[in-house]
Amino acid sequence: MEQWISFEENVMHVRYVFTYNGTKTHEPRHQELPAIFLDASLDTLVTYDGETPWMNNPVTNIAPGLTNEYIKMTENWVAYVNERGHGVGAYVPSVIEATCYRFRDKNGGDVNCSYVAPIRTFALTPGLRYSYDAYFTIGTVAEIRERFLKIHSEISTGKRPG
Repeated sequence: MEQWISFEENVMHVRYVFTYNGTKTHEPRHQELPAIFLDASLDTLVTYDGETPWMNNPVTNIAPGLTNEYIKMTENWVAYVNERGHGVGAYVPSVIEATCYRFRDKNGGDVNCSYVAPIRTFALTPGLRYSYDAYFTIGTVAEIRERFLKIHSEISTGKRPG
């Protein structure tokens, strides 16, 4: 696994390349692109999961439970936010599904987290080389969505590799 990180204004861009050098073909499975673990104080998952992406329609707020749940993110982004609506967002242009959960230590300990992972399903096969881009930012839901819309527009118009 290789990664390159760059910063563009208020956004971190990470380019990932995964090369599988094994000789065994594995069954198709969900691959986390990437797995994201955040502080448990970011307790509300926000995304757009409707039928008309990038039209500024209302977002969906989700309260993940203790077991993996699967969601659609038709604008390719998801964010965990706190009670003030401020948090961390991730945009993976090639992905429209994610898995998520929240872990809370029943004994009151500090092993708590909010987890989300954009996912794609594919098999690991000999010689596989898979690459993808992910973008991360912090802010309000409106700021996060606006920054990701700008990147989406640049990819769509060819101003940015996608």
